[in-house]
Amino acid sequence: MNTNLVEQFKAARRAGTPLVAIETPDPAATIAQLVTGLNGKNPPVLAWDLVAGLRAVNENGSKELGRVMGRIATDRAELAALSTNPTEMLSMLTKLTGDTIVFLHNAHRYLDNDGVMQAVWNLRDIFKQRLNTLVLLGPVMQLPIELQRDVIVLDEPLPNDAALLDIVNKAHESIAASTTGLKPLTAKQADVIVRAARGLSAFSAEQAIYMSASKQGIDAEGVWERKRKMIEQTKGLTVYAGGERFDDIGGIERIKEFGTRLFKGKKPPTAIVWIDEIEKAMAGTGGAGGTGDTSGTSQDQLGVLLGAMQDNNWAGQILLGPPGCAKSLFAKALGATHGVPTIKLDLGAMKGSLVGQSEQQIRSAIKVIQAVAGDGAYWIATCNALDSLKPELRRRFCDGLWFMDLPDAKERASIWSLLKKQFDVPASDPLPDDHDWTGADVRNVCSIASRLQIPLVEASSYITPVSKSDPKSIERLRNLAEGAFLSASHAGVYRSERRAAVTEARKLTFETTY
Repeated sequence: MNTNLVEQFKAARRAGTPLVAIETPDPAATIAQLVTGLNGKNPPVLAWDLVAGLRAVNENGSKELGRVMGRIATDRAELAALSTNPTEMLSMLTKLTGDTIVFLHNAHRYLDNDGVMQAVWNLRDIFKQRLNTLVLLGPVMQLPIELQRDVIVLDEPLPNDAALLDIVNKAHESIAASTTGLKPLTAKQADVIVRAARGLSAFSAEQAIYMSASKQGIDAEGVWERKRKMIEQTKGLTVYAGGERFDDIGGIERIKEFGTRLFKGKKPPTAIVWIDEIEKAMAGTGGAGGTGDTSGTSQDQLGVLLGAMQDNNWAGQILLGPPGCAKSLFAKALGATHGVPTIKLDLGAMKGSLVGQSEQQIRSAIKVIQAVAGDGAYWIATCNALDSLKPELRRRFCDGLWFMDLPDAKERASIWSLLKKQFDVPASDPLPDDHDWTGADVRNVCSIASRLQIPLVEASSYITPVSKSDPKSIERLRNLAEGAFLSASHAGVYRSERRAAVTEARKLTFETTY
């Protein structure tokens, strides 16, 4: 049972709060635990949804509903309206006696209707006087401005590890009851399954666990796969399923070393949260002296993101560099290398046209991330520019701002070696002039050579390296990073002369050898 939510609800009842909204992924479970949590008190409880209409939840609710319905039983039109018209149903609730609780399912679907909004507001003083409570239920609550000061919003967290462990144990006991020779579930096995189920509602977790059960036990991978699909129902969240690892990345040895130490240190991350090209999502916040967007959506998102990172003590990094320099590749490989999920957070997909809508959607995503990773979410934000990132946002990524430059000659040699094998290009195939190429440029040439079955030198004629197409942007980023940002390739801060020295040494070696 979610004791925190139950105590909040009981406190609201003691205070005589007439209008309550609860954000919940599982309204049936929420109703059950709130009614159970009343500790012996047995007020009349009713619930309404568009299909079942108004119905009783407990015995006293049946008596109260019978009394009210008996008064209107001769009016068939009014009876029909109670089932299909939320405005009529809410208006009828003025006939209820005291101490009654009424749950309204999927309230978020109706609150933008003027009639529903007014009917809810009309109940405020009547319910306050009679100690009744109207509970608005929905996965996300965007209250109209007319109700924002009158409705208390309670946020139901997803089940914690103890609640999930209880579901796991019951599922295993159920399997054992019908299976001969099933070994007892060890604490380690149970923990793996619990971690796989984090982020699911109680009902969804139960379904995923039981669907992943067989005579051999509970398959944690099956639970995780079902969870992945459910997480991706949250707008703006996807679970990255690629298999890239650090061994697949040439160069950037310094930041890879940091990532490895991160997972060997105290409190290793339990999930990676990746925001790609964060500067585009934050362009409307008013960074670099701008005024920001007029709708306030970007500011809403920024506020929620900053608050969540601070409240949960989440750490992270910002990766800056030209396109094609392994920023996103590192973010994807960090989780896969160390066996934790990588969740991509798409802030752009969460933006709504109304002030507050974006805030609600990112709050829903943050809630899922909290449930999946707890305080172990590690944030990676990639960007090609910093102009739109406010200082307070940069500070939240407390593990530094890392600059990922074009790979030097040594790094490119490593990248060629890896990608030749990946694309089945002969190791003896001569390399083109790759001066100032990105890793993405190398990948593109290897891909073209493989698909067209041509030499690498010929394949290189079909690409335009980033250094040729946008040299001014690269130079601007290097000047910005000079002596200020951490180098992804070498110890300490980025220094352009170090890169120049490596390039010159490589050039001398090439001339001497060949």
